[in-house]
Amino acid sequence: MLKYLSPSSIRTYMEDPEDFYAKYMATDRAVRFAQTPPMAVGSGFDALVKCALSTDLTGSLDMLGVDSIRQLWEDQVSSEFWEADDDRDLWVDSFLAFNSYKDCGAYAQILEEMARSVKEFGIGSIGFESTLQGELAGVPFLGKPDAHWKCMVDDVPVQVIHDWKVNGFYSSMSPYKYYYKVLPAGTPHKLFKGLAGLDPPVSDTPLHMVKNIWAEQEAVYGWLLGVPVGGMILGSFHQIVRSRAGVFRTGCFRHFIDPSWQQAYFSAACDLWSMVQKHISGSVLLFDDDMLSAQNRVAGEMSL
Repeated sequence: MLKYLSPSSIRTYMEDPEDFYAKYMATDRAVRFAQTPPMAVGSGFDALVKCALSTDLTGSLDMLGVDSIRQLWEDQVSSEFWEADDDRDLWVDSFLAFNSYKDCGAYAQILEEMARSVKEFGIGSIGFESTLQGELAGVPFLGKPDAHWKCMVDDVPVQVIHDWKVNGFYSSMSPYKYYYKVLPAGTPHKLFKGLAGLDPPVSDTPLHMVKNIWAEQEAVYGWLLGVPVGGMILGSFHQIVRSRAGVFRTGCFRHFIDPSWQQAYFSAACDLWSMVQKHISGSVLLFDDDMLSAQNRVAGEMSL
């Protein structure tokens, strides 16, 4: 039975309450979708960039709890992709994505930001792929941020949550709107407007207006790292995309998570957890007519 809420379980509920029940509540739970090649290359890239950062920042892989790059790569990539086949080699493709990311200058930027956090706040201010668990207002949450560190904004320490998104590796797409720069060109999106006096730049557009699901993830991670609900959380994303011509680009995003949006999302998550507990206790059934009506209301509130 469900022991905590995560950004993915909350998102599942928002999109389809019955799917949420099948995945997280049913005795015979639905089978999770298998990792696909696009998902695998993203996970492989993720392993390589974290190994590089851990080595450059600390001189070892100890922060990641592994002995080698290959070990972390295999931890994150499904075993069916460990060996090359006639269509692709995921090990090679992971390095192709990572080397393109380094070549465009995005890796150096992240390394600089994390090194500054270590200098100003100590080595404990940074982290990779750590499993975070905690209880807020009686609701247990779990999250696994890609990376996090701290920075100063107007002389105030701010929690930064970072995520890498590898999109369109085997197809093509453009970065989402509102990036403050796309590398290697270095130009901002036409809709980007920055808050005054911040370097690296931060958009004046709240994160949920760029991608709701990004804000959901970063909010939970920020709370689990000690930021109060409605507090200052800076969401940072690097979106690695590939054009039809095979050219890699990285869209760089930095957005605060709106305090009012956080409060509404947290309230809706609390309502969801309350329903889960009532189902577990047997006082109500999640899928009788009355509960379905309530669930549709809560899911609608969470979609904001």
